[in-house]
Amino acid sequence: MLPPLPKSRLTLPLKAIAAPAANAKSVLQSGTRLKPLSTNVSVKPRVVTRQSPPVPAKKPMTAHPASKCKVTAKPKQMVCTVPNTRRSCGRRSTLDSTDSSLYVSASSELFEEGSLEISSPGVNFVKGPLPKPDINIDEEYASDPFQCAAYAYEIFEYLKSREGHFKIRDYIEDQPCISQLARSILVDWMVEIQESFELNHETLYLAVKLVDTYLSRIRVSKDSLQLIGATAVLIAAKYDERIPPSIEDFLYICDGSYKRKEVTKMEVNILRVAEFQLGFPLSYRFLRRYARCAKVQMPLLTLARFILEYTLMDYSTVCFSDSKMGAAALYLAFKMKKEHEWDNTLIYFSGYRVKDFIDVVYVLNNSLHQKPKQMLNTIRNKYSHKVFYEVAKIPLVSNQNL
Repeated sequence: MLPPLPKSRLTLPLKAIAAPAANAKSVLQSGTRLKPLSTNVSVKPRVVTRQSPPVPAKKPMTAHPASKCKVTAKPKQMVCTVPNTRRSCGRRSTLDSTDSSLYVSASSELFEEGSLEISSPGVNFVKGPLPKPDINIDEEYASDPFQCAAYAYEIFEYLKSREGHFKIRDYIEDQPCISQLARSILVDWMVEIQESFELNHETLYLAVKLVDTYLSRIRVSKDSLQLIGATAVLIAAKYDERIPPSIEDFLYICDGSYKRKEVTKMEVNILRVAEFQLGFPLSYRFLRRYARCAKVQMPLLTLARFILEYTLMDYSTVCFSDSKMGAAALYLAFKMKKEHEWDNTLIYFSGYRVKDFIDVVYVLNNSLHQKPKQMLNTIRNKYSHKVFYEVAKIPLVSNQNL
């Protein structure tokens, strides 16, 4: 019999965590209150006089003939050997009408035919020249500086080139205390956390990546499996959310199985094992990019999201490329809804033809055809709601029709 999760998953029912912040202890309530200042003490203001420095006398300007004036031109590019680690920190844009026009004129040069076809080592490109896209979403949003249309193509090509750096090996044989079912139960529970706290989907995918990365390098016991999952969600929330949940919230949903010191210690261990690199290429980001380029409607995109999220519990997809996972989920949704095709636009922006990821499509489709287990119904129930267009109820297709 496969080992279950400790306490709060199988042996004890999971507590309702619809509003954990109301039941959990707040950090402010447990802290010491500041004493008010005494009103009997009167403080006389001290007047400080500063002497202004003397202003130097301005030298009279002398006119020089135009023939003797030398103009020194500044270099067009400044090469800096020190990497810039600081960013804008959320500053508001100060672009005016003149700056916007300059942005449009500069970005229009990047959208000439063939100008965006970059090549980097390690990127899986279509052999031969890419077909011309039927719809170029980056050209349509070129006038909007907040869409980063001039850099979107290169950003996702860079993410594809980084997939080899974050590749996860087949580790389940090296974990004697953990089975594939135990991992599936953990991912199902992490989806419950994401839904209850209303976290971003990117947070969920990043948390699952952190769990697989940690398990592929460190041998753990079954008693610490839930602690690893909760801490991974905490790290991902700090990385991706504007207002992440507190540690007390995660201690509450674990039903008091762990202490605060254990969570913070596991947080340090996960970050050290991941080498503090959290910029994983996520399949969910690739899916949103491909759907946006093809202008896919929301019901069809939601079906692809269900397919991709449902296969998070499937251990056989751990070693797959995330860009191919996003493409395979979208292609399988096309076949299930019979509404779209993998056209030149998707070939251009994804860099894949159907034959490049059809083996991944078969794995995803086989995962959907498996008989659902009663303990792994969170994702299926989530996407059976009207808010998600009840996409989990759409009939499946066979591999012969793919």
